[in-house]
Amino acid sequence: MSIRSQVASSMERLKAQASEKDVSRINRRLGSMNRGSLKKVWGEVILLWGAARDKNAPWYTKAVAIAALLYVIIPFDVLPDFIPYLGLADDVVAVAMGVSYLGIALNKYKHNRKEKKSAHCK
Repeated sequence: MSIRSQVASSMERLKAQASEKDVSRINRRLGSMNRGSLKKVWGEVILLWGAARDKNAPWYTKAVAIAALLYVIIPFDVLPDFIPYLGLADDVVAVAMGVSYLGIALNKYKHNRKEKKSAHCK
């Protein structure tokens, strides 16, 4: 079984179990994950984080974002995070999959966020 398919399987399980309670769990741990290969996709991580917390986002969007972020913060996943150079590679795959699944929804979220910022600046 490839790493991608193992990550996909884990994300499906996490998505099925996702709840609003997971948001506070993610909030406590996410800041410490901006390291290694995750630094390259940190903008996408923050976008997923915003979608997970958005009270106007549909539940499916939130569940996928929560699943991807839970995968990132769980240290013992397909490739445990403590393995040098490789430990966060599967986390990057999870972020990429979350962004891919939610492509249109995340673009809409990003656009709405920009509109809100520009409205506050006027």
